[in-house]
Amino acid sequence: MPLRRVPVDLIYVPFQDELADERAQVLVPVVCHRPLMALSRHIRYGDDSLNDYWPWAEAQGQIRDRKVHLDDWKRKYHQSYWSRCWSASTKPTVTYIDRDRLRLESGLEQTCLAKAADTRWMWVDMSAASASSWDQRSVEKLRHVVRETRRKEFYNPVLHDQYRRARIVRPDSIRIDRIRRLFGADGSGSRGLDIGCNMGYTSHMLQRHGVNMTGIDFDESHLSVARALDQTYGLGTPFVSGRFEQFDASEKFDIVVLLTVMYHALNVGQKEAIDMIKHIDRLDASVLVWESGSYAKREIELIRENSGLTTYLPLGSTQATGKDRELGVFVRPGTPLGESLAARYRRHLAAEFESISVMGSGLQSVHS
Repeated sequence: MPLRRVPVDLIYVPFQDELADERAQVLVPVVCHRPLMALSRHIRYGDDSLNDYWPWAEAQGQIRDRKVHLDDWKRKYHQSYWSRCWSASTKPTVTYIDRDRLRLESGLEQTCLAKAADTRWMWVDMSAASASSWDQRSVEKLRHVVRETRRKEFYNPVLHDQYRRARIVRPDSIRIDRIRRLFGADGSGSRGLDIGCNMGYTSHMLQRHGVNMTGIDFDESHLSVARALDQTYGLGTPFVSGRFEQFDASEKFDIVVLLTVMYHALNVGQKEAIDMIKHIDRLDASVLVWESGSYAKREIELIRENSGLTTYLPLGSTQATGKDRELGVFVRPGTPLGESLAARYRRHLAAEFESISVMGSGLQSVHS
């Protein structure tokens, strides 16, 4: 089989999400495979509970004695971790499928270990047909844009091997990992708007997830990269040039993305920030995915006071451009998507993120 080096974040695995409709197996990013990711993080860092792992592993018939099983995994990890992830003779096998995704056929344990170790690229086996399709992801338009704009760096990673070593302002996947872990199998078929989309990284990731995304930004230099990348990825994501204040609010969206944007309005004045929130509220979104500027608590209060997005689910602290920020999701109570995300959060993520939220621990402190 042909070998290809691919982004770990484009690898999807079949997983049965107990909160999804009919409990059917669905394709989710590898970071959403809670059981094996919990085990991998536990072995590597020693800080993850195995409550998600044991029931899954026992249902697979993999365990007779938990201590022996865990010791075997730790020994396997310490003896062969590096070779398993990067130079093992047997590599994960993937198939290139729709929406620029790679479906994992074998090598789940390897892939989860690589993701837990923050590995961004790994070697995989592909069929000849998949390798041929993968190789057709052209960066010709992107190269043209880079030359024309004399661009020397990108804000987020470019998921193509020819730009694997490009200079990236935010090279980590912390934000999108947490967002995708919260969404799980939810959101496919919904409509999303990414305000201040920059080079379209989040728009493209959610488009792969099945959300029909639209990106908006007033900076044409960012949008030119977003559109070029969209052509490389073959996703068909529309990107609109303009300011959100003039965006037609007669269109309705289920999901709005507002990452490190609201603080710009707040820096101008509180009225401008409130106007932005009310404009978002008129879109009737069930979910607002948000990252703060330097004053996270003030932004949280303004959003909850001036919109119907009153339930806040903190996803922990982040850092960018030398500033501490907070990532979180606001949901509109009573909406199916919002209630599903809130249920997944309470079941799988609350203990991890509530205690490090600027609002303090406990959902009561962030619910209206």
